[in-house]
Amino acid sequence: MVLIFPPAPHDHRAWRLAAVQDLAREAAPRRVNAVAGDDESAVAEALAWLEQAPGITGQLLAVDGKSGAKD
Repeated sequence: MVLIFPPAPHDHRAWRLAAVQDLAREAAPRRVNAVAGDDESAVAEALAWLEQAPGITGQLLAVDGKSGAKD
């Protein structure tokens, strides 16, 4: 599962990450991650990357249209 969040100020990151991590623990062994951004191609690129990275779970990836992942 991947949650898609709209962009938000930096002070939203902690609660968003905590929510994703809690969901990931509850859903294990299934994976739960999140992507934050509003550029459709950057979000799609992050989704494609997550699909081929089976060990990644409980993460929040912030993306933009300029360079893809920001953190």
